[in-house]
Amino acid sequence: TGLKYVIQDDEDQLYAEHIVKHIPHLQSQIRWLDRQALRKAEPSVTENAHGALEFLCDHQLSPFRLGDAYMEGARQNGVDLYLNTRVTGVLHQGGRIKGVRTEQAGDFHCDTLINAAGAWAAELSEWATGTSIPVKPVKGQIVLTERLPKLLDGCITTSDCYMAQKDNGEILIGSTTEEKGFDVTTTFPEISSLVQGAIRCVPALEQVNLKRTWAGLRPGSPDELPILGPVDEMPGYFNACGHFRTGVLTSAITGVMLDKVVHEEALPLDITPFLAQRFSKVALPA
Repeated sequence: TGLKYVIQDDEDQLYAEHIVKHIPHLQSQIRWLDRQALRKAEPSVTENAHGALEFLCDHQLSPFRLGDAYMEGARQNGVDLYLNTRVTGVLHQGGRIKGVRTEQAGDFHCDTLINAAGAWAAELSEWATGTSIPVKPVKGQIVLTERLPKLLDGCITTSDCYMAQKDNGEILIGSTTEEKGFDVTTTFPEISSLVQGAIRCVPALEQVNLKRTWAGLRPGSPDELPILGPVDEMPGYFNACGHFRTGVLTSAITGVMLDKVVHEEALPLDITPFLAQRFSKVALPA
């Protein structure tokens, strides 16, 4: 569907130019739309918009359907799934990982443990290695509209919110960025802010009913990059966490990377910038 960053004022224009300046290697994947071109591509966008910066290769998917596909793929490959099974500790033997302890199903023994615990990854890391990794929950609240006729041709993002119309006509409006621990309640001021931001960009949404609201927890890291790969001091333990906003989008390449690392095969790209040890390095003066 692509993604259009709608420019509504001079500050938005400066921000768009800043983005373009920092991605010279992706120039073939972006284009500027003036007011007329934006109106032609997205007739529902406000006439007050100055134009847009379009990212041609930014698309959308359903995390629910992708999750179901991964689950079915696992089943077909012989994986035993233990859903809603809470891990309460990690087992060690001879200085390496030997399994996990669970609340509902007892102990599971293994030689390889992959920490893909999302916003809860720091706790699992502490159990496994004795050291917590800097992953913390970052709350995001989201609004979903009722089903609508096709209103948006592609995904829209602004300085206030983003909007994506799904195949069934619902429009998803997100998302806040809040450091509130593991709280997943929805709050009126934040939901209202998303709604008002959406209406500012797409005025027709003012007459639309909301279907539901919810909040999720992103696994945030200090540099907003994932934490991947082995930990030298704990054989058998691997990280696959801290993806922040891009977990669903980079889940496939993360799986490929971890598969190669675990089986000591050649990697498609250098994993060094994503190792957890980057956070333990002593900062040097500039």
